[in-house]
Amino acid sequence: MLLNRILNDQAREQYAPAIQKLWDSVPDMMNRKIERANVQQAFALDTIEALYKEGNLIAAGSFEDTTHAALEKLGYPTLGVDPCINTTLEDFARENPDQRFSIGYSVSVLEHVMDDERFLRTLCRMTDNYIVLTFDYNPTYEQGMPLPTTCLRQYNEQDIIRLTDILESEGFEIFGEVDYSGDLDFQWEGCTYTFATMVARRKDGIV
Repeated sequence: MLLNRILNDQAREQYAPAIQKLWDSVPDMMNRKIERANVQQAFALDTIEALYKEGNLIAAGSFEDTTHAALEKLGYPTLGVDPCINTTLEDFARENPDQRFSIGYSVSVLEHVMDDERFLRTLCRMTDNYIVLTFDYNPTYEQGMPLPTTCLRQYNEQDIIRLTDILESEGFEIFGEVDYSGDLDFQWEGCTYTFATMVARRKDGIV
């Protein structure tokens, strides 16, 4: 199962049923979204539904996140944390040190976070089973290259290694097949890039 990948047009075809499920669940929110970017939320929805067994979910960066909203509509126990709605992930973790989640997910958020390492470590430390991520990806991106106005970075091949190392140091391992090859077929504000995914599970087994 290819869970660590880029989300190009081939993925848009593969996840078309999940995209339709998003439309069926939260049509008003979907009307506000960029059509070609919806594949990220569809991947996350499809993956979380496949992995979920029991326990609570946490959306790290839930503002206008159709994955979180659709999971809520579908009856999953998902908690949304976002500074635009309630609090930061770090503050939530500090104020709720004993709260645990079976799956932690963050969809199209990492590229907007000032300290992505701290953010990811915080999410790992409150998650028992799986981490599901999507983020902007350009394998040739270098600091200083043009970015969409709301982004702080795009992730490149070295960042894939860096994120993997962070996950492993927090007790996780990459889950599923890995292949980040493929065309960059998304354009926004004059930048050409794509979306990538990363899924990890606890090394010591599922709680």
